[in-house]
Amino acid sequence: MFQNSTVETIWIGAYSLESTNKWIWMDNTEFNFNNWGKGQPQTDQNCVSMRLMTGKWESSACAGAKPFICQIKHDPFPITYCPLGWIYYQPTRSCYGMTFRGQKYPIVSTWTAANEYCKNLGSVLPSFHDINEFYVLQAFIISAMRPIWIGLQSIDNSNTWAWSDGSAVDYLPWKKDYGFPLTMDISCGMANISFIENYDCNTKAWVICKQPSH
Repeated sequence: MFQNSTVETIWIGAYSLESTNKWIWMDNTEFNFNNWGKGQPQTDQNCVSMRLMTGKWESSACAGAKPFICQIKHDPFPITYCPLGWIYYQPTRSCYGMTFRGQKYPIVSTWTAANEYCKNLGSVLPSFHDINEFYVLQAFIISAMRPIWIGLQSIDNSNTWAWSDGSAVDYLPWKKDYGFPLTMDISCGMANISFIENYDCNTKAWVICKQPSH
C-alpha cells in the first residue's frame, strides 16, 4: 500500500487517557498486545503511530497530521441450510424453491392447493417486501417462462390485500388496472416477470415456496 512512499509513520487505533497511563483500543477490544519501539511510549503523548519500516509503535501527539488506514468489521454470514436446489437470499435469511423432495419438475396447482402444499413443507407461498426480493422470484419466473403464485390474497374480495404469512403489505408492483377484485374468483395474487396481477384462484400456475433458512 505504501510502497515507494515517503511516509514513515501512520496512525493506528490506540490511545491513552491523559489522566491515566492505560492504553486503549478505539474499538474497545482488549489491549492485550503491543509492539512498542525502544524508549516508548512517552508519557506526554496520548496517541499511537506505527513505523512502516519496522512495525514498531510510538506514542505521538494526537494533534499531529499523519496518514491512516481504516479497518472495517464485517459480520460473517451465518451458516445456513436450504433444501437441495433451493435459493438462499441473505437479506431475508430465507430459502426459495420450485422443486420439492427430488421431483424433476415443478408443481402446477390452484392457489389454495399451492398454499396447502407449501404449508405441508413447513413453508409458505412467497411474500416480498421490496424490489430486490421480487428479483429473487423473477429468477424463477424467467427460468420457468410462466407466472407463479404468490402468497397474496384479497380480504373480503375488496382491494385490501394480505400476505398468507401475515407479513406487512408494503410493496405491491401491480400491473396497470390490476389489484381491484370484483369477485372471489380473481382474488389471488400471481407474479409475472415485471409485475403482479390478481387472477382467478382456480387457475393453475407454478408453485414457489418460501421458508426460513436453518
